[in-house]
Amino acid sequence: MRKGILTVASAGNDGPMPATVVNHAPWILTVAASGMSRQLRSKVLLGNGLTVSVRSP
Repeated sequence: MRKGILTVASAGNDGPMPATVVNHAPWILTVAASGMSRQLRSKVLLGNGLTVSVRSP
């Protein structure tokens, strides 16, 4: 933190209550992930001007 470096950690699924996450280190940006199965769709513009439709696995 003193050097301006962002430290990121996953929170895990053991928060204090159901559907919560926790990480006690105050210098870490805590992120959570979902176990929900879903697909995201987007359009990507390629360098040659072609647009393609993509989806996440």
